[in-house]
Amino acid sequence: MPVYLKIDWVKFSHKHTHQLWFYPILFGLLGAIIGLVLRYAFTGSLSGFPFKNVLHSHSHVMLLGFLFNALIVLLWTRFTDGIDLKSYRLYLALQVCVSILLIAFILQGYAFVTILFSTIHLWISYVLLIRL
Repeated sequence: MPVYLKIDWVKFSHKHTHQLWFYPILFGLLGAIIGLVLRYAFTGSLSGFPFKNVLHSHSHVMLLGFLFNALIVLLWTRFTDGIDLKSYRLYLALQVCVSILLIAFILQGYAFVTILFSTIHLWISYVLLIRL
């Protein structure tokens, strides 16, 4: 079990919130790498590259995986007393949705799976923000 999941939930407070930054940083780095690949592909150096699909993946990962996650963590650390287990599980469910979007957009573009998980992400984010 990863270290960032071994948390005493009764005492989970602001001193543990540095562990929440793992996902925004991870998706920010992945989005930056995809951005570099897109800039290289734009020069025409890659033939048969699904540019639009990768572009959609890049934008969703940067907005939902990096910016939205960073804003959620900032809300938690600045305006709440701590994080309960149910909210953390919702936060992890958001990360699963973004991970699926990252791969599904590259493979198929806008299709059933990406629309489904974008919608699920939206619903979970509503519940999480209401809980906060």
